[in-house]
Amino acid sequence: MSVPFEEDAGLKLSRYSGEFSNRETEQRFRAEQHPEIVRQAQILFAVAAGFSVLLLTLNLLLPPDPETVLDVIAPRSAAILASLASFFAIGQLEQRYVGPLILTWAVVIAVSSTLLIGIQTHLSIVPVLALPAIYYLALPTHLRTTIVVGVASTILLDVAYVASGPSQDLAMRVVAASVLLNILLIAMRNMSNRRLRIVWAQSHAYRRALSQLAESRHMMERIFKAVPIPLVITSRASGTITRANEAAEQFVGVAEGQLTGRMTGDFIQDPTLRDKMAREIVKTGLIRGAPMEIVRADGEVRSVMASAALMEDDGNDDITVITGVIDVTDQIEQQRQIRAAEREYRELFENAVVGIYRSRPDGKMLRANPALVRFNGYDTEAELISAVNDISDEWYVDPGRRNEWLRLMRENGRVTDFVSEVFRHKTRERVWISENSWTEYDADGKPLFFEGTLVEATDRKRLEEKIEHMALHDQLTSLGNRRLLEERLRQACARAQRYGGYFSLMYLDLDRFKAVNDAFGHASGDQLLQKVAERLKAACRAEDTIARTGGDEFAILSVGIGYPARLSLVAERIIASLSDPFELDGPPVAVGISIGIAIAPIDGVEPKDLMAKADEALYRAKEDGRNQYRFFNESIVARAQNAPLLLEKNRA
Repeated sequence: MSVPFEEDAGLKLSRYSGEFSNRETEQRFRAEQHPEIVRQAQILFAVAAGFSVLLLTLNLLLPPDPETVLDVIAPRSAAILASLASFFAIGQLEQRYVGPLILTWAVVIAVSSTLLIGIQTHLSIVPVLALPAIYYLALPTHLRTTIVVGVASTILLDVAYVASGPSQDLAMRVVAASVLLNILLIAMRNMSNRRLRIVWAQSHAYRRALSQLAESRHMMERIFKAVPIPLVITSRASGTITRANEAAEQFVGVAEGQLTGRMTGDFIQDPTLRDKMAREIVKTGLIRGAPMEIVRADGEVRSVMASAALMEDDGNDDITVITGVIDVTDQIEQQRQIRAAEREYRELFENAVVGIYRSRPDGKMLRANPALVRFNGYDTEAELISAVNDISDEWYVDPGRRNEWLRLMRENGRVTDFVSEVFRHKTRERVWISENSWTEYDADGKPLFFEGTLVEATDRKRLEEKIEHMALHDQLTSLGNRRLLEERLRQACARAQRYGGYFSLMYLDLDRFKAVNDAFGHASGDQLLQKVAERLKAACRAEDTIARTGGDEFAILSVGIGYPARLSLVAERIIASLSDPFELDGPPVAVGISIGIAIAPIDGVEPKDLMAKADEALYRAKEDGRNQYRFFNESIVARAQNAPLLLEKNRA
């Protein structure tokens, strides 16, 4: 059974042997004690050899019985030889052979002593009681081995003693004494083992503590020197700097060693702060993050956060203080800039004439500035945010624009000048806006929210539409111009090439327009062109493209009309609509019109071909007497006779 010596399980001692229960610990103990074990064993061997030599000499010089001298020489000589051999051998053996050697020696001594008891009965009681005591107290072996040797030698000696013929009473007394002596010696050996091992363990613990303390001090010294935080150690009483690390010297801007001996007050800008901190450190023993300003050697003032703690100086009663500072000058400046930026942003947010917003990816509004609140017809930001649940459905006239906006945000992270038609949320008035938006991301690159600005673009949109209309329309007649005609013709040709179908292109030219212009002036000519445009629009379908392509030249693109008979009716209707005189700011004037017609795909499906063929047909109409129409391909028209199947066959 074991009992704990320390919390460390490896240091538990056996209750019965007093040795370490842990085998490895016991082996380590014996390994360290090996030189002492060898020394003790050699002393034991030397004493045994010397004592045996002395006894042998006495036996030879003063033999109790001359007949027994030879019987004494052999056991004594064996003890002497065993002791001497063990003395010289033990110093050369490995640790694992020391125990067996000692055990062998003990057996030899026990046997030789047993043999001598029967020869020298008057001295027999001495080895019976002394030899086990020597074994228990002097053998540096495991207690189990010692007990075996001690008990075995006691039994041998007791048997030999009883056999030597003493009185029964004396024999009983000697045996009882030897038994009690064994018990007492075992207990003493147990206590001795425990005492030796406790001392050894405490010695080890003490040395380990000293080693750890030295290592800790060495580590703290390295940390003190290497840490990038300025550290100084000062006397609490005087404020004199006794030590400073390299970081402190660099921070203050002095050479190595020049801080030592200086006063801390030399570098603190506020002269009252040093005393205030001294009182605080005495009161609490610790200061954390005290703001102060340090004046460097070059006069620069740096803002720092100082922390200090009391520490006792070994070897004397002086109380020292270790102080560390963290330079926060740049952080303070950054915070000042951040606050200024936040203030500027807040002022911009509140006073901007453009709308500024922040919204979640799911379309929920998070922030809105006053301009955006007013734009949507509300009085407060809270009203707008609570009213808008999903921008996609509640803001954009065309919800598809929100999807397009989200696509651009996913691909580019921002959109620029995104023009859309939206509702003023509260009034549902439709207006145009232009958005500039961007995405804010979290540390993992996931979108947190969207931010952006918007301005109303209704006037801009109208202006753009007006500019676009002007770019594609004739300013005098409001009809399409050549650019619009060519664009629509290109689209019609592309559809015909891809999907089939037919359409027609008419070129028109006023007859006698020049005469009207010359007779009545350009103002009347312009007025005539405007009235001609009105009659052309009345004679055509709403989906037809009517364009003024030159001075008195017009063109009509009719998609879906390809039958010659039907086109003839359209041409005749146009000619008839222009046959009535025109009422101008003077006398009525009469003009005619000539028309050239090209049909797609009969005459081709390329814009240039159709325009050239319509122009050629117009030329023939003028050559044939004016105020009439001509098809480019008169022969096909004649055969068609309004037969769409024939036209389809020819197109194929």
